[in-house]
Parts: sequence; structure tokens; C-alpha cells
Amino acid sequence: TNRLTSVNYVKKRLIQNIQRILSKEVLYGEMQ
Repeated sequence: TNRLTSVNYVKKRLIQNIQRILSKEVLYGEMQ
């Protein structure tokens, strides 16, 4: 179970990073 929670944590972090990158790309695209 410990391993499973760590996998879920990593997935959550990855999703957050992707969302942050996407929002930055959108803002950058709108600024140009």
C-alpha cells in the first residue's frame, strides 16, 4: 500500500507540473 500511495503522489505531481506548463504556454502565447 505504501508503494501505491507513492505512485499516486508522483502521478499527482506530474499532473500539476503539466498543468502549470500548459498554463504558462497559454499565457506566453497570449502575450505575443
